Amino acid sequence: MPMFVAPILLAVAAPVAAPAPTLQQRFQDASDAAASGQCAEAVASFESLENTPAGKTRQVRGAMLSRKSACLLNLRRYSDAAAAASEALRLLALTPPATNDDVTAAHITLGQLAYYRHAYAESAAEMRLARDASTTSSRFRSLLWLARATMYDDGGEALATADAARAMIDPASKTAKADTALTDTLRGRILLNHGDVAGGYTLLKKALAAQGGLKDGKVSLSEVVTRSDLALAALLNHDADSAREYLAYTGAGRFEKSSFASASIMDAPPCGGEAGLLPTDLAVVEFSVTDDGSVLGATPIYVSRSGAAAARGFAEAVDDWTWSAANAVAIPQFFRAVTRVELRCSVATRQADVTAPMETHAWAWLTAHGAEDFHGATPTARAAAARAVAADRQAKPAWRLAAMIALARDPVALRDDSLLMLAQADELAAALAAPPSVRATIALSRIKLGANDDWRLRRSSNQAALDRLTVDPDLTADPEVAATIRLIAAQSRRSSDVSQTPFLRAVADDSRLPAESPLRAAALLRLANVQAGNGQTEQARATYGQTGLNAQQCSLIDLKPAMTRSGASGADFPMEAMRWGFEGWVRAEFDVAPDGRTANPRAIIAYPPLVFRDAGLGIIRSSRWEPRFRPEGGLACGGMQQNIRFLLPK
Repeated sequence: MPMFVAPILLAVAAPVAAPAPTLQQRFQDASDAAASGQCAEAVASFESLENTPAGKTRQVRGAMLSRKSACLLNLRRYSDAAAAASEALRLLALTPPATNDDVTAAHITLGQLAYYRHAYAESAAEMRLARDASTTSSRFRSLLWLARATMYDDGGEALATADAARAMIDPASKTAKADTALTDTLRGRILLNHGDVAGGYTLLKKALAAQGGLKDGKVSLSEVVTRSDLALAALLNHDADSAREYLAYTGAGRFEKSSFASASIMDAPPCGGEAGLLPTDLAVVEFSVTDDGSVLGATPIYVSRSGAAAARGFAEAVDDWTWSAANAVAIPQFFRAVTRVELRCSVATRQADVTAPMETHAWAWLTAHGAEDFHGATPTARAAAARAVAADRQAKPAWRLAAMIALARDPVALRDDSLLMLAQADELAAALAAPPSVRATIALSRIKLGANDDWRLRRSSNQAALDRLTVDPDLTADPEVAATIRLIAAQSRRSSDVSQTPFLRAVADDSRLPAESPLRAAALLRLANVQAGNGQTEQARATYGQTGLNAQQCSLIDLKPAMTRSGASGADFPMEAMRWGFEGWVRAEFDVAPDGRTANPRAIIAYPPLVFRDAGLGIIRSSRWEPRFRPEGGLACGGMQQNIRFLLPK
């Protein structure tokens, strides 16, 4: 008999919708997200609230904009952060009481923005307003920022402010140890900058003790910062052994397979200028490297001369440093977040590039036909602006052409991408009937990039390509372009190679060039070098006399000599660095005498700070360069620069 099972009907209760969050709850959730660092979520939540009736009232809107401004700063939306903080202060000033944490937060945002622009006096003014408006909960933060902003100034405000922050720490709080270490590190750093090395050293040791002392294993960024400050203090205090021990515990100088030294742009600041930097000035600058290879948060940790101007000069130079994205991500992320270099200003008067006159005329033509500058705070940002123009088919053709050339010559671009961009630029230049200065700029850029990875093959192929350009009637119709190409063709040969003589003589004898042309002077100088190198001393003296230049002038216009002998050997590696397992590098600046010897060497950039300087300078003193004919002595070349890397055997 079949069995029938009666269906059982289950009664399912209808779901009850959760009540919608109130505006007050949404505001609190957004504030909590901002406080916990969930900034993208917080900004979106605040912006949704701004369109509600409550969000349009002065007090609520002012509070939201203040809290949002801090998150916009964290998201690197700097102009939006400044606008939000400024509007928050305007609204909150109309809504008593004016003394509250939202007023403090808005002033801190504006102060941080000024600090990151290295406008330290403006930052300090905002932080004083933040301090004066703060309650107990926010006063500690405003005091720390005020101490940082005034650290480079003479007087006692920075230390007194840091001391006041230190006095606020409750020993029973959960964050007491971390806050104590943070504050004592800052106080020690202030003392170092004010010349009290012994006092700073003592305070930094206390900060290290608060963090648990030296230990292997996992460490925080704040611990790395304290140890780095201690290493600096120890070196300034002539305690080299302790310095290297502290530095060893930061991990500095241990970037296995790192591309840290392979920056595409890494220039020291010029001596003098608005900052008034002196050759004797020394700075240790801390910064981060982002995924795209740009620098973030360049901060002078120590400057040997007081004054915000010197600190700003060093920091602004580091702002422009750039790595390719591939090299940037090859640096371990932990060390990209906080790294330091030793920095001095450059005394070099930059030698004019032989292509400068031609490229000046090329840019004049491009701007006359609609090209504009590519704006941006960093090289990465300017490259992004150029990329947008190059891709915009509606942009003026000359502006697109300028963008293509700029992108192809971007130091972080891949060679194949640059060559493709130059090919497109050449087609567009032909379509625009661009003058020889523009066409030659593109052609020389293509040759410089080369088609071979092997430097020997590249040298021969470049010479052949340059030789072809020297007889191109479309380019040599312009005397300046013709002279530029011929000089570069000569430069591709060895210093005493007589095969360059026809190129040099063609430039020197070109009646189309002005009598005072720097291109003619450069050709005569190099021709004198060729003659002297082949024993024709009297001819060299006569040729040199035709330039009408003195030793200093010719060192600025003559083509730079090539190295003939490296002074490096295995014995140059500092024993202390080897004992601690450090690697590093030095960029040295020096002059070259007529006989090819170096003079006046200086270390202008070094990593890790204060470790490899002396060894790098020793190598430079032992190196030799191509000789230059200077009948009255003087310099062959001033302001040469060379990188020296110190690598441990694998």
